[in-house]
Amino acid sequence: MPILSSQSQTRSLPTFSSLHFPPERRSAANRNPVMAHPRPLEDDDLLAEIVLRLPPRPSSLPRAAAVCARWRRLVTADPAFLRRFRARHRRGAPLLGFFHSHRVSPSFVSTMDPPDRVPGAAAAGGRFSLRFDDFRCRILGCRDGLVLAVNPMPRRRRRCFIVWDPVSGDQRRVAFPPECDQGQTEVRNGAVFRLPVGGGFRFQIVLVGTRHQYEAIGCIYSSETGKWGDLIATPLPHNLTRISLSVPGVLIGDSLYWLISGIPGGILEFDLNEQRLAVIDDVPMAVSDGYRRFCVVPAADGGLGFVFMSDLGSQFWRRKNGWDDDVSESGWVLEKTVQLGRLLSLSPTERKGFPIVMGFSEDYNVIFLKTINGLFMVHLESMEFKRILKDCAALFIYPFASVYTAELNLFDIYEKSSSSQPKCKCVLKWLILMLKQYHFTEYLYLY
Repeated sequence: MPILSSQSQTRSLPTFSSLHFPPERRSAANRNPVMAHPRPLEDDDLLAEIVLRLPPRPSSLPRAAAVCARWRRLVTADPAFLRRFRARHRRGAPLLGFFHSHRVSPSFVSTMDPPDRVPGAAAAGGRFSLRFDDFRCRILGCRDGLVLAVNPMPRRRRRCFIVWDPVSGDQRRVAFPPECDQGQTEVRNGAVFRLPVGGGFRFQIVLVGTRHQYEAIGCIYSSETGKWGDLIATPLPHNLTRISLSVPGVLIGDSLYWLISGIPGGILEFDLNEQRLAVIDDVPMAVSDGYRRFCVVPAADGGLGFVFMSDLGSQFWRRKNGWDDDVSESGWVLEKTVQLGRLLSLSPTERKGFPIVMGFSEDYNVIFLKTINGLFMVHLESMEFKRILKDCAALFIYPFASVYTAELNLFDIYEKSSSSQPKCKCVLKWLILMLKQYHFTEYLYLY
């Protein structure tokens, strides 16, 4: 048997690079080590971080998924990515539309323009569709992508709240606290909050009501503990005994505010930090559930304010604070009056009467007004407006903001097209434009 020499024993084996690349390619790669690294959009982790930062419009992820099959897998086949996308943008979620009660199920109306317009419940794969047990169920409000409803007189069970996430389909029933499930106590309204820490379907419910018609009560439920907190109460003036049933509470700072019907009207304040109820009984206008001329809104200084619709125009009032020089006895200051008839370009005939307040979005400072010419959205800072419907039969509407992504049938539109390549190029250009607009240009230095 031949004996191997020491030279043959120490000879190095061929490397992977020498087997697969010619010498000139190896030398070029050694001279330019950057070429050995993948481009940014070829790195799955970096690609996920880029797409994660797209604006939370309903059309953003479908357009990103239309670029190529790899991007589509990231957007549609990774549940963890979709959860991260929704969690990241939840606080800045777009105003998708509004709910209103219709018979035994809430109906949803989208306020966005195509391609971001949210389809109806049937086209959305069952999302945005919920059937109540009883015709007496009613919506109390929407916040943080959740809808709160109440079933005040259920059949064969305790009275309860219903918390519903229209996007995920999650739903939970929460029975009234025992103190409120009695004949002399009436739950009038409530609010819902999504808990900011952790994941899953975690929330808080705030209820308000009356006891013996001369006392306002409040209580907070947490899904973390599954229990209601202590009941708190405050006296009601003799002329203010009915907390609004249909007008949802408005969050300003750390307090929730509900209307109290009366002449003059009142406002119930629930300080969430101090766990305290208070009644503001010096509102200089009449307040009534069926006479919707009044809406609690944040004032220009971030404090408590309201808008009152009159024949003379929309009056914007602000609650006085310690820095006001006004020495009058009134606790409110009239800041401005806006002629909404002229603003909405209504004809003299259409301006007769006053607009009816239909709803308010605290996240976007947008008020919904019904006129003889249709339903309008009006931004209270810029006074920009948009007509949503020519006719609206709803008694009240509940604006809904959330992170919604379209279903796969929207992606298929791109796949079935014979000219998919030009569309993909347009989508990629749109993606780069969005990233530049939102200041993520550090990911685009090679493009």
